[in-house]
Amino acid sequence: ASRPLSAGFNRVLNTILSNHDTILAEKDEDGDLAFKRVENRGGHSTIRVYFNDEKYINSTREKLKTLGCSSEGSNIKSLVAIDVPKDQDISRIRNFLEELHTQGIIDIDDGCIQHKNT
Repeated sequence: ASRPLSAGFNRVLNTILSNHDTILAEKDEDGDLAFKRVENRGGHSTIRVYFNDEKYINSTREKLKTLGCSSEGSNIKSLVAIDVPKDQDISRIRNFLEELHTQGIIDIDDGCIQHKNT
């Protein structure tokens, strides 16, 4: 999802790219908005996780919420995107996720890391 800003620019409001990025989108021949480029980064980081065991999805998402993150599911039930706001300490999030990875519960993909000193 996105919120129109001006002249084809939109603010991303989900974790497909990174939350709060400003993108340029133009209508294609079918009238649908088509992504062109990221114009400004919003400072949020996106981490994608794949759950090797789906029974951990809900509890992990609840823990992430207590760490100040939101998360979003996808059409693939085991795949979850995590939004790490720019004012959160990403090292705490990484430590939590690495612990789950070490236990074989998840695999981690750094979708778009915008935090400094990571």
